Amino acid sequence: MSSPIYQDTYIFNSGAAGQNIFQDDEDYLFYLRRLRSIKERCNITIICYCLKPDSLHLLARQNGKMSVSRFIQALHTGYSMYFNKKYSRTGHLFQGSFQQKDIVDTNLVKILSYIHSLAGGDDYQWSSYPDYLGKRQGTLCNKEIIKGLNSKQ
Repeated sequence: MSSPIYQDTYIFNSGAAGQNIFQDDEDYLFYLRRLRSIKERCNITIICYCLKPDSLHLLARQNGKMSVSRFIQALHTGYSMYFNKKYSRTGHLFQGSFQQKDIVDTNLVKILSYIHSLAGGDDYQWSSYPDYLGKRQGTLCNKEIIKGLNSKQ
């Protein structure tokens, strides 16, 4: 039986014209709830994340036919609608289309480390870094992917 085909992708985006895409804790929580819901529907695994006031960084694994592009489109369309309604604004929230870079296994740990470095410390709550350190339970990330890589080396 052949192994499932998957693609790991680093996804990042920032606010249009450098504006913040997260204004308060409620915004971060809404985004994370939406991320959890849509990843399940789209058969996407989140490996790690870091949400900053003006940008977001995700390392995701496409497990099936649903593309990462469609996943992000669904995630960001709903979040943009929420944000624009909450703050009585119109127009684009994000700086153009999201950016993505496909990752090979050899770079997976390097990208994970980079994303977690953006947190600026192990207590930044809008990052998966505390989850990897065992400081928080109930993560939406699959840490087993990285553990599996480490066991192959």
